[in-house]
Amino acid sequence: MISEKSGEVKKYKRKCVVLNVFEAKAWRNVAVRDSKTEEKYFFGKVKQAPPEINEGDELYIGYEELPYDLPDGSSKIVLMTLDGLLLDWAMITPH
Repeated sequence: MISEKSGEVKKYKRKCVVLNVFEAKAWRNVAVRDSKTEEKYFFGKVKQAPPEINEGDELYIGYEELPYDLPDGSSKIVLMTLDGLLLDWAMITPH
């Protein structure tokens, strides 16, 4: 989502629902479902509480198209709380 006029990278976010939370040694593994597209995403390095994250909670996922030399459609996706605290991020590419 790079604006043709300004060259700026566009970002957007939307709500998601937590499907699963699995505790690991130093991290939590969190699976979420995008409320709009129904796509599922996995974040493997969410720091331990706080904040508390439970199945069924609403969080935000944010998308940002990357201006790097990567396959078309590659994006950075971030997981954050409703008040904007960054929890984890991942790279996604279209399949």
